[in-house]
Amino acid sequence: MRVLQVRSKTTEDDWSIDGAYTVSLSPGSEYVRVYNYALLHEFVASVKIIPPTDFDSHMIEDCGLTETMLDIPPLGAASILMNGQEARRVHMEAQGDPRRAEIVPMTGATNAARELRRMFRERINEEAVRIQQRVGISKQVLP
Repeated sequence: MRVLQVRSKTTEDDWSIDGAYTVSLSPGSEYVRVYNYALLHEFVASVKIIPPTDFDSHMIEDCGLTETMLDIPPLGAASILMNGQEARRVHMEAQGDPRRAEIVPMTGATNAARELRRMFRERINEEAVRIQQRVGISKQVLP
């Protein structure tokens, strides 16, 4: 995990990127110390996930996914691949689906792609919450 950005809210409506902070992510002494006084601070952090380089890449060992994240890449790929199905189903030469346009509703493939995309985003949000719970976000104000 690493901290990408700290934003501070100095007035009711004014957010600014804060450059006055230090970070330690050493085990046992994790902290982000912000030196500016503000009404509110927002921290943007990331967890590194490495894209696979070939078909032999192991998703857990090489890419950094956990076992609970393994369904996310196939959902994303399926939603992208489904987007092109709507245009292809009316062309006999390019059609892999034996159903004709008269049988399948006009937006059938588009709705399926939209649902897959929703499931993909939902799973990413679930994993983000799981990472936040695993890391444990605590707040301590030091004088």
